[in-house]
Amino acid sequence: MESIRTFQNVDLPHLARIWCEHWSYTGAMPPVSVAMIEQAVLSRTFFDSTILLVATNGHSHNTENRPGNGNHFGRHGDPDDSSSDSDRNTDASPEPKAAGPEPEAWCHLIPDPLQPKTVVLAAICFTHAGLAVCDSLLTMAEQRAREAGFEQIVVGPLRDQHCGYLGLPPLGHGIGVSALDARTGSLLSRHGYTHERQVTRMVVHSNPYRMPVKRSLMQLRRTTRTQRESWFPADALHASAMSHMDIEQHSLVNHLNGQHMASVALWLSDAECQIMSIADAILDLSATEQPGDLTEAEQFLIGAIVSTLGNRRVFRVETAVDSRDKVLLQKLAEINFQAAEQGSRWIKPL
Repeated sequence: MESIRTFQNVDLPHLARIWCEHWSYTGAMPPVSVAMIEQAVLSRTFFDSTILLVATNGHSHNTENRPGNGNHFGRHGDPDDSSSDSDRNTDASPEPKAAGPEPEAWCHLIPDPLQPKTVVLAAICFTHAGLAVCDSLLTMAEQRAREAGFEQIVVGPLRDQHCGYLGLPPLGHGIGVSALDARTGSLLSRHGYTHERQVTRMVVHSNPYRMPVKRSLMQLRRTTRTQRESWFPADALHASAMSHMDIEQHSLVNHLNGQHMASVALWLSDAECQIMSIADAILDLSATEQPGDLTEAEQFLIGAIVSTLGNRRVFRVETAVDSRDKVLLQKLAEINFQAAEQGSRWIKPL
């Protein structure tokens, strides 16, 4: 008999095992350890174990922590959340008991701080044995979200800045649900989810890297300089979700008149956390002048950044772009980015 319950501390090794096995069906097994799952998921200040659900194929002997026993679904940064620490269960139960059969599937719901009526299914993964319980697990997750007052659910981190999964292999920047993850796509289709948007992972390698030969870019090389400074999120939620990253703000300035010409952000792995490989970086294009496009100054700035990363032992840069933004995809291709993977953001009204 299948069993679905909330997370307990003893489940941590199983979360890593299930994560690795799930993604091994899409390609090479990701280099993810128990410590990386703990840092990426459990160590966040907003982590709530009551909305991380695990499923087994057999009956669990410990029923006191079942989801049906109560709804403690907290929202990020909600000042009216009067539940006690014990109610929110932000750390798992201090004395976990054996819960019968080992978990074979798990999922994690996180409220979207930018859309109060939306909840993100940040992760849903299952082993081959977990195929028998993944439908029930998704149904239970939807029920919990509905009872908490959410009106829609979206699946998969997208340009993640608030879930904490950013950079955890193989998610990278976050492209929703990878097209390679056919098992999850099939599961979502069976439950009435639809594609909200298609997303393309664009990748460039820094060694070797050569800036395209173009007269206007050569002019920018002669008349501008790049500036780099560290940036720190101001709000607690954003800071916690990005705590494993070093965020750099890069600018292009005309050194003749001091005019600011372009800005982009680069996210690098914190050397002490290493949830994401220190050889990888993520390009954040949210500060560009025109969404869905790049000016020549922005193209030059991105190229200038990439050309220096090899000396910093960063060899791969990626960014997630909506597939409908054809102009942006073309502008990135002009500076040697290539499409590496497709994904979809799935959505369902509750």
